[in-house]
Amino acid sequence: MQRKKTAIIIFAELKAQGWNLNHLTVLANVERLTVVRGDDLADGYTALCEQVHRLARG
Repeated sequence: MQRKKTAIIIFAELKAQGWNLNHLTVLANVERLTVVRGDDLADGYTALCEQVHRLARG
């Protein structure tokens, strides 16, 4: 049961992060935001997602 609760929390957080990334993308596309070192952001987020994936697999 605890594992299911943890998974729900993780998925809720990932959903919120996805919304935030989408919002940043929209702002960048309408030139209201300039992304500096976007590759570093993408690499860091990729590493974070890989860690979450490893944790979820147990």
